[in-house]
This record gives sequence, C-alpha cells and structure tokens, in this order.
Amino acid sequence: MKSRFPYLAAGLVLGATLGALTALLFTTEKGKELQKQASDSAKNLKNDIADRIDSIKKLIEEKMQRAEKL
Repeated sequence: MKSRFPYLAAGLVLGATLGALTALLFTTEKGKELQKQASDSAKNLKNDIADRIDSIKKLIEEKMQRAEKL
C-alpha cells in the first residue's frame, strides 16, 4: 500500500495557503502592509525552496556519479 503522506502534506499546505490568501484579500486598508509583508515572505520562501531543491538535485547527481564509478 502506497503512503498517503505526500498527498496529505500537499493538501495541508494547499489548504493553509488558500486560507491565508483568502484572509489577506479581505483585510482592511491597514492590512495592506500585512499583505505586502506576506507577499514578500511567500516570494522569499519560494526562492528558498527552489534553492534547496537545486542543492538536493546536485547532491543526488554527485552520489549517483560516485555510485557509477564503483
């Protein structure tokens, strides 16, 4: 039986993201600064995740090259 964890984790992240975005869309004028901060944080998080994925890909490629030499 396949693990359902990846689907559960993706669903939780998607639900939390949609909930946060909905809340931000309905904030008052004072909430505009909060919206900008959240947007900036989301962009930074996206960039950090992309960087980590690239690092992991490189690490896997290096390990595979070492394994092929054995």
